[in-house]
Amino acid sequence: MKAFELGVFMPNLGGGMSVSFAPRETSPSLAYNRRVAQLAERLGFDFVLPAARWKGTGGELDAQGEGMDCFTWAAAIALATERIAVWSTVHAHLIHPVLCAKLGASLQEISGGRWGMNVVTGWNRPEIEMFGVAETAPEHRHRLVAEWLEIVLRLWSDQDFDYLGEHYQIRGGYLRPKPEVRPRLMNAGVSSASRELTARYMDTYFVNTDSPDRLQEAAADVRARAQAHGRTARVCSTALVLVRDTEREAERALREIVDEADLVCTDNILRLINLDVRAYGEWERAQLEQRLIVGSFAPLYVGTPASVADAIADVAAAGLDGLMLEWFDYESELRYFGDAVMPLLEQRGIRAPVG
Repeated sequence: MKAFELGVFMPNLGGGMSVSFAPRETSPSLAYNRRVAQLAERLGFDFVLPAARWKGTGGELDAQGEGMDCFTWAAAIALATERIAVWSTVHAHLIHPVLCAKLGASLQEISGGRWGMNVVTGWNRPEIEMFGVAETAPEHRHRLVAEWLEIVLRLWSDQDFDYLGEHYQIRGGYLRPKPEVRPRLMNAGVSSASRELTARYMDTYFVNTDSPDRLQEAAADVRARAQAHGRTARVCSTALVLVRDTEREAERALREIVDEADLVCTDNILRLINLDVRAYGEWERAQLEQRLIVGSFAPLYVGTPASVADAIADVAAAGLDGLMLEWFDYESELRYFGDAVMPLLEQRGIRAPVG
């Protein structure tokens, strides 16, 4: 059976991925994240991945304002688990590649070879301004990140080298110890430049859509680009899961989350990213705002265990290699997902039985 990965988009930031006052126990605390990661490991999930933020988004919730940095978070989670892969999200333009290579090599040793890096090119203007970094056009950022990646990869494999690029000049590049296993790399994006970056350097590409046609197009494009560079790349997607015993209960839970939205925070995020609804194709404006409130623009899988298992099966049938899932009330809903949905995925041949 082809390996179809399942990962958890972790609640390491205040509010998790949702912008709502609806009651829940989700917390950015290390203790809560440790429990979620350990539960995900017991259920057979393949990886846990945190989001990276440096400032909150305002409103009463100030969503995603509180949280640990992704390197120390990964070290703590790696030490609390045994098998599951642990990732860090890294804003390449805000962290020097020599420092990142050193941190990554250390985390690979701490985790026993389970660490990976989600490389972000950056879009959040207030965060960029806080670092005193000049905002640049996307194509310029992608060239910078390409150089950044080349330096990190060389530090993980070579010694005493010079690198003279447009954005970075490294003299006598040096790193010890080097990782015994090269960490996996991933990124996400909708542009041609993002896909090309994946093809040249990354192991995994994430696409954020629930359209089967768009999923298939993204997978075919990224794989063809990677093949042109003599490489292979996995393609995955994301979704927020809201599972209840009945469709009616699931829809009621969805309405409660949306009805309790922090609208000030929601408007701040929409203005911040200057979202062009047309870029999301099948998503109408109201649907888009709902997705922001509930799951940070992720597709929503709302329904019974059977209907959610069917939605995941559709992604696998579209030829993708995996899904990264998020929840509203993480610990309790993840446990229910393990009890009610994972057995159905095993029956459909998407996942092998745990153990």
